[in-house]
Amino acid sequence: MWKIGQIGSVVALFLAVVVGAGTPVLAAGESAALRSMIGSLVLGKPLSFQGLTIIPITTLSRWAPIPVVTLDEALKKGWLRIREIDDGEVPLLVLDNKSDRTVFAMGGEIVTGGKQDRLVGSDALIRPHARGVRIPVYCVEAGRWTETSAQFSTNQNLGTWSLRSNAQASAPAAQESIWGEVKKMQDRAGALSATGAYQDIYEDRKLDARLQALEAGLKNVPSLAAGAVGAICGLGGRVLSMDVFADASVFQRLWPKILRASALSAVTAAAEESAGRTARDTAWSFLEQVSDLRFSQEKGVDLGVEMRGAGGGITASALVHDGAVLHLSAFPLPRESPDLEYDDTPQGRE
Repeated sequence: MWKIGQIGSVVALFLAVVVGAGTPVLAAGESAALRSMIGSLVLGKPLSFQGLTIIPITTLSRWAPIPVVTLDEALKKGWLRIREIDDGEVPLLVLDNKSDRTVFAMGGEIVTGGKQDRLVGSDALIRPHARGVRIPVYCVEAGRWTETSAQFSTNQNLGTWSLRSNAQASAPAAQESIWGEVKKMQDRAGALSATGAYQDIYEDRKLDARLQALEAGLKNVPSLAAGAVGAICGLGGRVLSMDVFADASVFQRLWPKILRASALSAVTAAAEESAGRTARDTAWSFLEQVSDLRFSQEKGVDLGVEMRGAGGGITASALVHDGAVLHLSAFPLPRESPDLEYDDTPQGRE
């Protein structure tokens, strides 16, 4: 097992405070919470199947469980309402929490309905009984702008790593890049969609059989690593994504959609992209790169503070609330998206 504190002085290097015009200084609590999380992470044994590799992440620390319900759970129970803003604005939706529960929406989750399907642009923590919360989103259905339902629903799907990476980078060209990624996946999968909907890729029968085969081979990752709080997903020899949660139960509830999105990346990848396996050393290097990023902070969508860092071809984000890192995610920036900002030197995000 690899512990991040075992090699070099990574923890000491983690999260250098970014100071500069327009960049807020990290509060001590948020910085300490991230140091604590990253310093306790342990990478488990890689499990590979048909080119897709999953490396479970556990922790040496014991974090207090965070009482949240997921976006899927809240929508299924009727606790959360997601709607268009007035006549509709592509990059924003409105959330109404009708319950006494705190709702966690993970960046990259797909909601369907309204005037077009959307991808949640960043992690959001919605307080009980909050009304009119505006959440940033991206369109993942380029060919529709007609209302099919007054409220949004969920098919329990997540954007692939490339969609989440583009959204997390938040570059001006992110929407165009996301449309391009959806189109590329549709073409590779041979999935037909009258409106160019990302959701329609999952509903293609031929593709679904391949997805189910991959999911069956890797679905038990959380149970194979007792107390797993996250995972690194890789394809061929490269890392695609990292998701870490403060609460193992939150990871277990979101793991099926993380795995399904990773499986979609695998089955729509070119053959040369799937060759080989992602080694634990490679995953370790990715984690070390994330630890070296400099982060800036901004207010979360509702509750919490969102911390973002980018550099060396990686984008990372963490949602911190009440001294705990609810979720840390990181992705490589797609090199095939030339309009995204790509810088090989560590930098803060203003």
